Amino acid sequence: MLTVHPQHVTRFSAVAERNFEDHVLAHLREFFPQECDGRSEEDLRNLIRSGTRRAAAYGITKQDDTCIYITLTLLLGADFDTNPENGWAQAILAERRRLDPEELVNRLQKAAVDHLDATDEEITPKR
Repeated sequence: MLTVHPQHVTRFSAVAERNFEDHVLAHLREFFPQECDGRSEEDLRNLIRSGTRRAAAYGITKQDDTCIYITLTLLLGADFDTNPENGWAQAILAERRRLDPEELVNRLQKAAVDHLDATDEEITPKR
């Protein structure tokens, strides 16, 4: 019989988190090289960790959905979800109890694209 001790679970979790970070880091660098330019690996990993925590606070925990949330963080700023200038994001996130996390992320992503198009804003990271 296989016995899994709590320290094994902790170790597996740490490995999974690092693998997720590696995946998201590669994604950001591949698809958003300009936005990643000039940022250290540690800075990007901190953005990924912070974005993961913020996404989880909204019930967003699936890896693909979390990756989208982190991408929005890179493009719009670490506080895009609470910044008063982004009332559209706050309105969507206020619906988190009514919407499933995937729909929440899809709406955020669409609204972010619409926002960037409407403001004719070039995609550059906001810190």
